[in-house]
Amino acid sequence: MEELRCIIHYVRGLFAHATETWKALAEPDEPAANLEYMQRNFYYPLLGVGTLLIFILHGNGVMLNSPLKSDDPFSLEFALRGSVAFALSYFAGPRLATLIIGFFCNRLAAMQLDRRKLEVFVSYNMGLLIVFDMICAFLPNLTFLTLMSVYVLYVAFEGIDNFMQISRMRGVLAVVSCVSIYVAPHIIISVFRLFR
Repeated sequence: MEELRCIIHYVRGLFAHATETWKALAEPDEPAANLEYMQRNFYYPLLGVGTLLIFILHGNGVMLNSPLKSDDPFSLEFALRGSVAFALSYFAGPRLATLIIGFFCNRLAAMQLDRRKLEVFVSYNMGLLIVFDMICAFLPNLTFLTLMSVYVLYVAFEGIDNFMQISRMRGVLAVVSCVSIYVAPHIIISVFRLFR
């Protein structure tokens, strides 16, 4: 139950009050800023719910551009394919995005970042993308809802200043962070599809 409360609290907080939520996470004694706590109570439970939802929707042919018709029986093959691709992309996505952002900061901008703090930052932003993907998967005919994921740009921009406490090159780092957060799951899915 604590996991559900944590997911609702931080998704609502980052969506409605991003600045205040990042400032609260930046407090030194905040347990939700601890990587293990965040993964155990926020990210992995959210990933599990998303994977289960994608499993059900893929298997029933609800997803956009699904080869299944609405009157076809449940397809375990499509359900497993979709859910494994989703789970793998968002399981490995934060690590890949952390590597990309860390490489940019260390090599190109000559900034040293705390890796654990960066992974917390990336995971909270990617958690919002999981929520947006679940909404878009549940309502596939409303394709304009995919524009919601652009909101992560604002959330990341606020998090860089208030949580990561980086003011130098803030705009450039926000763009690099957002591109990395968006692209990392898609890279993982593309690699996954090569081995099918």
